[in-house]
Amino acid sequence: MRIHEISPRGWVPDQGDGTYRNPIIFADYSDPDIIAVHDEFYMVSSSFNHMPGLPLLHSRDLVNWTIINHVVPSFDWPGYDRVQHGKGVWAPSLRYHDGKFLVFFSTPDEGIFMCQAADPFGKWTVPHLVRAAKGWIDPCPFWDEDGRAYLVHAFAFSRSGRKHLLQLFRMAPDGTRLLDEGRIIIDGTVDHPTLEGPKLYKRGGYYYIFAPAGGVENGWQSVFRAKSIDGPYDDKIVLHQGETDINGPHQGGYVELESGESWFVHFQDKGAYGRIVHLQPMRWVDDWPVMGRVSPGSGGESGKNGEAGEGELGDGVPGTRELGECGLGERAPVDREIGECGPGARELSENKLHKSGPGEPVDRWSKPRTRAALSGSGDGNPDIPQTSDDFRSATLGLQWQWQANPRAEWFKLQPEAGSLRLYALPLPDGCERLYDTPQLLLQKFPAPAFNATTQLTLERFTPGSRAGLVVFGRQAMALLLRPLEDGGGLLEQVASESGQPDAIVGAVAVNSAEVVLQVAVQEPGNCRFRYSLDGGRQFTDIGEPFIAEKGVWVGAKVGICAFEEDRTSRSSQASREGRPAVPSRTACSDSGSTPCADFKGFDIRVI
Repeated sequence: MRIHEISPRGWVPDQGDGTYRNPIIFADYSDPDIIAVHDEFYMVSSSFNHMPGLPLLHSRDLVNWTIINHVVPSFDWPGYDRVQHGKGVWAPSLRYHDGKFLVFFSTPDEGIFMCQAADPFGKWTVPHLVRAAKGWIDPCPFWDEDGRAYLVHAFAFSRSGRKHLLQLFRMAPDGTRLLDEGRIIIDGTVDHPTLEGPKLYKRGGYYYIFAPAGGVENGWQSVFRAKSIDGPYDDKIVLHQGETDINGPHQGGYVELESGESWFVHFQDKGAYGRIVHLQPMRWVDDWPVMGRVSPGSGGESGKNGEAGEGELGDGVPGTRELGECGLGERAPVDREIGECGPGARELSENKLHKSGPGEPVDRWSKPRTRAALSGSGDGNPDIPQTSDDFRSATLGLQWQWQANPRAEWFKLQPEAGSLRLYALPLPDGCERLYDTPQLLLQKFPAPAFNATTQLTLERFTPGSRAGLVVFGRQAMALLLRPLEDGGGLLEQVASESGQPDAIVGAVAVNSAEVVLQVAVQEPGNCRFRYSLDGGRQFTDIGEPFIAEKGVWVGAKVGICAFEEDRTSRSSQASREGRPAVPSRTACSDSGSTPCADFKGFDIRVI
């Protein structure tokens, strides 16, 4: 393989026969929320301390998604120029109201914020503080038919001392402020512990709050409904793991299509891979949402918490077409006519919908009947969230995020050369390890198994400079190259975690300041670093294999870095040369003496 042969593909959920497989995004898009605007779809997710924050994705069929923007380029509040593990943007809600797109989100220590835009692809307003508060999380706005506006949120026990509760406020119609002191409308302590992530809707005369409960790894999706927005609310569990491998299926949002279908998007906690995104068929029975497929062996009437009921709907045979499901031995529509199934989809024998009990996540299903699907315009090469980058654009790919507010002097794109230059600037004062380094450029793990490869060349490096490939989590692992006096380099596998000094796991001398670096990842996160000195034709293992770890509320990430480890050496050298220890933006862009590392492409190949 040549590193300049950048692969464009990753995890593809679209099966090309009118069906899709879950997850629809095998990457850490935590706490997703979605909306439909004229049968086009938009999704936001949590981004925590990673910047730019609040990734915004777009789809025309609910299955194939691509990143189109970030709502928050940086978070200009005190402290966010440094790495704030697990802080930052939590559980956003996305809405379209009065001709504008709005995102509400919380930060656990500062409060509830709102951003808005007329064009989701364009520039969003800077975060506006709706209400300062500590531990108020997961806000969701709602506008009623009478013009009144509301906001519901949950609590983080670690900051507020409260949990299991949902609180409702009157809100100014423009979403800029809350109008009262709020009141608790749902207490999930007994039946729905760890209640959070509420999404507020209205349908058919009922107010609905979709809210996950039971915890991230083992919880379920609850739904509450009432005739008055103030309650009292009845409740049901509508989605749970059941007999599937999909743990904790919950926290997301639902949309209704012009075709009449309803669909629910949620996450699954997948350890090092983060909170990956699933799509569930959904219907309404007796004014309750019904999600997923029938639980095997279910029976009996539905109870308060949604035990599976009798009378399964959609028995897998032609004729039951409420959601376009196809039976055993059939395939989804090829001519886009509603109710027409053809041969082929052998794995759809479980395409059944339960009546009212808690559903189970589907593995494979007929694609939603969106406008794009029914017109055939969604066919062709499906979209996926961006991964590989040839660095030939004037801007960084939207898949990249820094560990803190980005600084322009950290990097320079060189499109004509197809490379990205990272400057080896000193670590900030108080930053003693790779784990707390802000200038790590990372992206999400994109699939169960993949190789990530980049070609690295050192320029003007000092003995204290380092650059290389990073796998980041609660324990970060990096393959870093530093220069030797003979013109070669030393490749080191470095382990880094909170509160501990960085440790060298393995090292090898190479006779070049140019090397191709690679990490091979296999499910469930087994990793091995490799290097090549012949342009990527042959690779040699280095160091010790390791298991990728998730970070604080996030999955593992992979990417690149360059930094100056020895501040004293760098400062004295800078003084001798008569220039500042931390170069200015102009100096970094044009200086002939600033240590830097050129990365020629970053290629991710799903295997």
